[in-house]
Amino acid sequence: MNKDLRLHWLTPFSGKLSDLESVNLASVRLRAAIALRAAERADWRYSFGPKIDLNSRVADLCVVVGKLGSNDVERLASAWLENLTQAKKRVSGCRVVVDYTDHHLGAETELSDFYRALLPLADAVVVSSSALTIQLQTHFSGSVFVVPDALEVPITPPVRHQHAPPRALWFGHGTNLIYLAQALAPMGRQLQGAPLELRVLSNRPALEQFKRALTAIPEGIALRAGDWSVAAMQAHAAECDFCLLPSDPHDARKMGVSSNRLLTALAMGLPVAASPLASYKEFSEFFLDLETGGLLELVRAPDRFHGMVERAQQTVLNDYLAPSMQMRWLDCLGALMKT
Repeated sequence: MNKDLRLHWLTPFSGKLSDLESVNLASVRLRAAIALRAAERADWRYSFGPKIDLNSRVADLCVVVGKLGSNDVERLASAWLENLTQAKKRVSGCRVVVDYTDHHLGAETELSDFYRALLPLADAVVVSSSALTIQLQTHFSGSVFVVPDALEVPITPPVRHQHAPPRALWFGHGTNLIYLAQALAPMGRQLQGAPLELRVLSNRPALEQFKRALTAIPEGIALRAGDWSVAAMQAHAAECDFCLLPSDPHDARKMGVSSNRLLTALAMGLPVAASPLASYKEFSEFFLDLETGGLLELVRAPDRFHGMVERAQQTVLNDYLAPSMQMRWLDCLGALMKT
């Protein structure tokens, strides 16, 4: 690689690289931090933060545009677009790579306008799933690379608990709680009154809103909510029998979404009942499809589904651990830097 070439990850966060590894946003921990740690170990020149420094002497520059949160749109969107425009004008050989992990161009969101303005500046796009590559085809004609989210938990074999009632785990960003709320009644019908303790982990404001919005909880389902963290998720997983990940495969916002929650649950040793999202389909042999039933059987005998978990752990999950994803990022960005 050219010794003068520099990699900059455009992100709202600044500080030390170790700070990125503990940020609450999965897209930062599992993508930016993973890629930058790989760059550091490969002895690349790199930086990150909310602004590209165009005053330093740089003969070449590769900028990765990380995820911009909805809370940062008003503060940073226009500034980022201007900063990127100036970088393309002033730095010879400047390449702009967009790390695109949510399909904001498939539905009107607070970030749709930003991505519509950003993609004409992009030389390439990196997505978190093959399904998102398909969704992006009508919006971007350049090179698209797939680098999935990294797993951040160790692979743990399934454990037979025999809890009464059985315990299920749900975890995720607060924006996914709407799908859990919508799924409670259908799940209640499948369970036919069979008792279930459902542990729900997310950020506290979203949990409070979720609890206020619930009008009825099906008979037999007891909800227990708690704050999400990696440590809390692992602790609860060790005490649960399986994981529930309902969603809406027909919602444009979920088309191409990362498979990380599914793979994380399997890595923690939990059988999974999930909605068949597009990015989950390649792993269909490892989870129970919530839309085709079978939830009652899972509740009654979770250990009967341990074979699914063990097969996933033995055949696919190692490819998603941090060292493998670091190599994927080095290969991807290295190829782009040389072009």
